[in-house]
Amino acid sequence: MSDFGRGLMISIRRPHFAIAVWLVQGALAAVLALPISNFLHAELNHSPAASSMIVAPNALWWNTARREHPDLLGTLPESALALFSAAGTRGFSAFDGAAGVGAAFLGAGLLAIVLHAFLLGGIFGSLANRGTDLTVFAREGARRLPAFLIVTLGAAALVAAVYHYVFWASGQALAGFTGNLATEQGQRFVALGRLAALVVLVTFVKVAADAIRVALVERPDLPPVTRYLVGVGSALGRLVPILATLVLWAGSTGVLYFLWSRLNVSSAATTTGGVVLLVAAQQVFVFLRAVLKVGYYAAIRETILRRAEPAAVAAETAP
Repeated sequence: MSDFGRGLMISIRRPHFAIAVWLVQGALAAVLALPISNFLHAELNHSPAASSMIVAPNALWWNTARREHPDLLGTLPESALALFSAAGTRGFSAFDGAAGVGAAFLGAGLLAIVLHAFLLGGIFGSLANRGTDLTVFAREGARRLPAFLIVTLGAAALVAAVYHYVFWASGQALAGFTGNLATEQGQRFVALGRLAALVVLVTFVKVAADAIRVALVERPDLPPVTRYLVGVGSALGRLVPILATLVLWAGSTGVLYFLWSRLNVSSAATTTGGVVLLVAAQQVFVFLRAVLKVGYYAAIRETILRRAEPAAVAAETAP
């Protein structure tokens, strides 16, 4: 708790980190905002659901519109759900036929990978150099971009491999066994076991990637390849406190989403002023989520460095 609290305080004291994350998220969302809004305007102008759509979004109308306009909206939600069905989807081939907004979403995701590496490079680099302005942030982000991009792409490749061999391949291998189970509950239990194994391994990949990023910045005295190994070792040696930090971040983000769902700000969006209030409230929510995200990465750094200091001191004082 102390590490996550310190990381959150660092995020609050350096709000330009969260502002940078917030602006990047807004820029990526802007790519999709115009085509989605144009589609909604064109369709809702001829729909009786137009008057109540903002106050109470109609999921049935949206699902019907996606089925009627697959060329514009694509089948991205169905493809995403198929990944975690009982049988699973082999690799990510389900997204090969993405179209319209779905294809734009995937394209924005590829751009987000590069921007994610840049932002994390700026955050970790600024913390290591005790920089407090955007100049240091931009310099460190550009400087760390190649190495951090390798880590991000490598983690993504590992996640894809884990999904294929642990979730999809196991589903195919156990298809005959689960098909002969007497109850549906037994089949569901086997599927949940496969999903739990996937979550555990993906979580470790996430933790190891974060520890490698810290090592890449904090251990410039080591060769590049050695820094990757040191990062994996840090993840294994400090697995419990790092997982505790991860759980606290996920839990606090979940609480934030719960509070947003209870605020029901959309009920006030019946006038132009209400719509402005809704947009402003949404951006406040997105910014607070960015504060928590930056706090998590600062906490991971604190967790690894704070527990590395006693070992370093002992090594220096050893005869």
